[in-house]
Amino acid sequence: MDAKTGANTKSGKLSVGDQNWSFPVYEGTIGPDVVDISKLYGSASMFTYDPGFTSTASCESKITYIDGDEGILLYRGYPIEQLAEHGDFLETCYLL
Repeated sequence: MDAKTGANTKSGKLSVGDQNWSFPVYEGTIGPDVVDISKLYGSASMFTYDPGFTSTASCESKITYIDGDEGILLYRGYPIEQLAEHGDFLETCYLL
């Protein structure tokens, strides 16, 4: 995303047969870039297939980050194991 204009500066292309579609690509704060295919059905009358929901982001979150393959779970930027081991009740309430 271009910080000055708010415009997306990257795009990804999908080709099926002789038809082509372009979709915006966004940079994640942490982790890989993402392709926004929310308009795929409207423009191509197709859905994506992702068994087990393993390569699909369900939402945008400014609170949590999860990478199950790497064993990473962050809450507001803090590793969850750090919060569990060192955080007390008051600190946890503050983060909530």
